Amino acid sequence: MADDGCVIGDRWGVTNSETLRTYPCDDFVVSPTLQAWRGVRIDVPAPAVWPWVTQLRLAPYSYDWIDNLGRRSPRQLEGLPEPQVGESFTTAGGRKLGRIVAVDPGVAPGLSVGDLIMARRQLLNLKKLAEGSALGR
Repeated sequence: MADDGCVIGDRWGVTNSETLRTYPCDDFVVSPTLQAWRGVRIDVPAPAVWPWVTQLRLAPYSYDWIDNLGRRSPRQLEGLPEPQVGESFTTAGGRKLGRIVAVDPGVAPGLSVGDLIMARRQLLNLKKLAEGSALGR
Protein backbone atom coordinates (compact mmCIF):
# COMPACT_ATOMS: atom_id res chain seq x y z
CA MET A 1 0.00 0.00 0.00
CA ALA A 2 1.23 3.45 -0.83
CA ASP A 3 1.80 6.09 1.84
CA ASP A 4 -1.42 7.92 0.88
CA GLY A 5 -3.53 4.83 1.61
CA CYS A 6 -4.06 3.99 -2.07
CA VAL A 7 -3.76 0.53 -3.53
CA ILE A 8 -2.34 0.07 -7.02
CA GLY A 9 -5.29 0.06 -9.43
CA ASP A 10 -7.78 1.38 -6.87
CA ARG A 11 -8.81 4.29 -9.09
CA TRP A 12 -8.87 5.48 -12.68
CA GLY A 13 -10.88 8.07 -14.56
CA VAL A 14 -12.03 9.97 -11.46
CA THR A 15 -10.93 13.18 -9.79
CA ASN A 16 -10.06 13.64 -6.13
CA SER A 17 -13.24 15.69 -5.64
CA GLU A 18 -15.33 12.82 -7.05
CA THR A 19 -13.86 10.40 -4.53
CA LEU A 20 -14.68 12.81 -1.68
CA ARG A 21 -18.38 13.20 -2.55
CA THR A 22 -21.15 11.40 -0.68
CA TYR A 23 -22.91 8.65 -2.66
CA PRO A 24 -26.07 6.60 -1.94
CA CYS A 25 -23.95 3.46 -1.53
CA ASP A 26 -22.21 5.05 1.46
CA ASP A 27 -25.29 4.17 3.54
CA PHE A 28 -24.84 0.46 2.78
CA VAL A 29 -21.14 0.06 3.58
CA VAL A 30 -20.20 2.39 6.41
CA SER A 31 -16.59 1.26 6.84
CA PRO A 32 -15.31 -0.40 3.64
CA THR A 33 -12.06 -2.32 3.66
CA LEU A 34 -11.34 -1.26 0.07
CA GLN A 35 -12.63 1.54 -2.12
CA ALA A 36 -12.25 1.12 -5.88
CA TRP A 37 -13.08 4.12 -8.04
CA ARG A 38 -13.87 3.77 -11.74
CA GLY A 39 -14.98 6.49 -14.13
CA VAL A 40 -15.11 7.53 -17.75
CA ARG A 41 -16.03 10.88 -19.27
CA ILE A 42 -19.03 10.64 -21.57
CA ASP A 43 -19.54 13.61 -23.86
CA VAL A 44 -23.33 13.66 -23.94
CA PRO A 45 -25.89 14.84 -21.37
CA ALA A 46 -26.80 12.48 -18.51
CA PRO A 47 -30.31 11.79 -19.91
CA ALA A 48 -28.66 10.22 -22.99
CA VAL A 49 -26.49 7.97 -20.79
CA TRP A 50 -29.11 6.85 -18.26
CA PRO A 51 -31.04 4.48 -20.60
CA TRP A 52 -27.79 2.61 -21.31
CA VAL A 53 -27.03 2.34 -17.59
CA THR A 54 -30.50 0.86 -17.01
CA GLN A 55 -29.77 -1.76 -19.69
CA LEU A 56 -27.11 -3.29 -17.48
CA ARG A 57 -30.07 -5.33 -16.22
CA LEU A 58 -30.07 -7.12 -19.61
CA ALA A 59 -26.37 -7.79 -20.06
CA PRO A 60 -22.95 -6.97 -18.59
CA TYR A 61 -21.66 -4.83 -21.50
CA SER A 62 -18.04 -5.81 -20.90
CA TYR A 63 -16.29 -8.71 -22.63
CA ASP A 64 -19.31 -10.68 -23.84
CA TRP A 65 -17.22 -13.66 -24.91
CA ILE A 66 -16.08 -14.08 -21.28
CA ASP A 67 -18.90 -12.97 -19.02
CA ASN A 68 -21.93 -13.45 -21.26
CA LEU A 69 -21.14 -16.85 -22.83
CA GLY A 70 -20.53 -15.15 -26.18
CA ARG A 71 -23.96 -13.49 -26.28
CA ARG A 72 -23.65 -9.93 -27.47
CA SER A 73 -24.92 -7.23 -25.13
CA PRO A 74 -27.72 -5.26 -26.89
CA ARG A 75 -26.48 -2.44 -29.09
CA GLN A 76 -29.86 -0.71 -29.28
CA LEU A 77 -31.99 0.66 -26.48
CA GLU A 78 -34.76 -1.69 -25.42
CA GLY A 79 -36.98 0.93 -23.75
CA LEU A 80 -36.78 -0.60 -20.27
CA PRO A 81 -38.74 0.90 -17.38
CA GLU A 82 -36.80 2.57 -14.57
CA PRO A 83 -34.87 0.08 -12.42
CA GLN A 84 -36.45 -0.81 -9.09
CA VAL A 85 -34.94 -1.76 -5.76
CA GLY A 86 -34.88 -5.55 -5.48
CA GLU A 87 -34.47 -6.23 -9.21
CA SER A 88 -31.46 -8.09 -10.52
CA PHE A 89 -28.53 -5.81 -11.26
CA THR A 90 -27.47 -7.58 -14.45
CA THR A 91 -27.85 -10.73 -16.50
CA ALA A 92 -24.75 -12.62 -17.62
CA GLY A 93 -24.67 -15.96 -19.37
CA GLY A 94 -28.43 -16.19 -19.03
CA ARG A 95 -28.27 -15.86 -15.21
CA LYS A 96 -29.63 -12.93 -13.22
CA LEU A 97 -26.92 -11.57 -10.93
CA GLY A 98 -26.71 -9.08 -8.10
CA ARG A 99 -29.51 -7.02 -6.67
CA ILE A 100 -30.31 -3.33 -6.97
CA VAL A 101 -30.31 -1.91 -3.46
CA ALA A 102 -30.81 1.76 -4.32
CA VAL A 103 -31.64 3.83 -7.36
CA ASP A 104 -32.01 7.54 -8.04
CA PRO A 105 -33.57 7.57 -11.56
CA GLY A 106 -31.49 9.45 -14.05
CA VAL A 107 -28.70 9.93 -11.52
CA ALA A 108 -27.41 6.83 -9.73
CA PRO A 109 -28.07 3.08 -9.74
CA GLY A 110 -26.65 0.75 -7.13
CA LEU A 111 -23.61 -0.72 -8.85
CA SER A 112 -21.91 -4.02 -8.27
CA VAL A 113 -18.21 -4.67 -7.91
CA GLY A 114 -16.25 -5.95 -10.86
CA ASP A 115 -12.59 -6.32 -11.51
CA LEU A 116 -10.53 -3.57 -13.09
CA ILE A 117 -10.39 -4.96 -16.64
CA MET A 118 -14.07 -5.92 -16.86
CA ALA A 119 -15.27 -2.67 -15.26
CA ARG A 120 -13.16 -0.60 -17.65
CA ARG A 121 -14.53 -2.42 -20.71
CA GLN A 122 -18.09 -2.02 -19.38
CA LEU A 123 -17.75 1.74 -18.88
CA LEU A 124 -16.04 2.25 -22.24
CA ASN A 125 -18.78 0.27 -24.02
CA LEU A 126 -21.51 2.33 -22.32
CA LYS A 127 -19.66 5.53 -23.31
CA LYS A 128 -19.45 4.43 -26.95
CA LEU A 129 -23.12 3.42 -27.09
CA ALA A 130 -24.42 6.55 -25.35
CA GLU A 131 -22.34 8.93 -27.45
CA GLY A 132 -23.17 7.02 -30.64
CA SER A 133 -26.92 7.00 -30.04
CA ALA A 134 -26.96 10.67 -29.02
CA LEU A 135 -25.21 11.52 -32.30
CA GLY A 136 -27.49 9.28 -34.35
CA ARG A 137 -24.89 6.62 -35.10
